[in-house]
Amino acid sequence: MKLMINREGCFSVNNKNRICPFDGRGEAWCGDWCALFKEPFERKGGNRTTGKTIVVLGLCQVAWVCPKEEFADEREVTDENP
Repeated sequence: MKLMINREGCFSVNNKNRICPFDGRGEAWCGDWCALFKEPFERKGGNRTTGKTIVVLGLCQVAWVCPKEEFADEREVTDENP
């Protein structure tokens, strides 16, 4: 499972943008502008089987987890977003 945050901040899984589960019309994309979006972080040795680094992304009160190699964050790094 590949997780990505594109340059505009939209969240996608396996190259498909996620639609907000709280949007009654099903028209809003998940992204970093949402109050339920948490910044991703790495956990070294997080995979207990392989000991590899994983990335954890909190979104909609759920934690998305994937190997570091399968995560991409294309947003620009700024003073506001280190």
